[in-house]
Amino acid sequence: MNAPVRWRPLAQSDLDAACTMMEESIAQWRDDWFGSSGAARVCVTPVRIVSETDPWSGPQLSRIQNSDGVWWHVEKEAARTLAGMALDLTQSEAKSVSDATCAPFAMLGERIVQELALALASVQGRIPQLIESAFDARQNGVLVQLTAQQGHALCSVVYATGLILQKSTVPRSKTASRPSLASRPHALAATNVRLHARLGRADLAIRDVLELAPGDVIRLDRKVDEGVELFVQGDGSLASSVVATGRLGQTRDRFSVQLDSLAAHDSK
Repeated sequence: MNAPVRWRPLAQSDLDAACTMMEESIAQWRDDWFGSSGAARVCVTPVRIVSETDPWSGPQLSRIQNSDGVWWHVEKEAARTLAGMALDLTQSEAKSVSDATCAPFAMLGERIVQELALALASVQGRIPQLIESAFDARQNGVLVQLTAQQGHALCSVVYATGLILQKSTVPRSKTASRPSLASRPHALAATNVRLHARLGRADLAIRDVLELAPGDVIRLDRKVDEGVELFVQGDGSLASSVVATGRLGQTRDRFSVQLDSLAAHDSK
């Protein structure tokens, strides 16, 4: 059972403590995805103490999963920026990648953001019901920001007052930790996408679909010598992305595809 924590007003020292807390919680995540230069490329920036007289006035805050005392807002371009940094792309190169034509890039960004949430949640150690609503979070905690090297905000994080006070009384050795992915290459390799093979397409009227019967033959839009398309299925709002074409074959008792060519993605 946790000892009771005596409430007190937050001070500048708590803002400094929150920055240290974030630095410690994201250190492994930052090293996994961005290598030895991660600390210089993704920076922790102190903002201010939020209170009833000076509340958070930005977009809606969301509670980080598995954490009762950490709330955040992720900027719209954060996933794209982080994916570009992980792949060592320049800012202009990252902006030129279209989510619609390069679903793996978008999926990589989403994976990095998900891993960031896990890292931020690890700081808590499951102290229950520290804060009950996003409204409370707007006016009751410490605001810290994560920024990219170019100065662009990636996310804003509000640590609840109760969490800040509780962590000040808990030895660092009791802070929960996240399993390491060991290295940046392993982190990139750990991002999985599902590859599909597509023989072709056919446009049918609804009436024709309703009248289909066993033995019917449907003519597809691809010729036999054109082979099959391999594509990565988008997630949610992301479109499918063709990555290669190949020839259909057989390996033991399974279908297989021998690659003929890789698809060039539209960079517009």
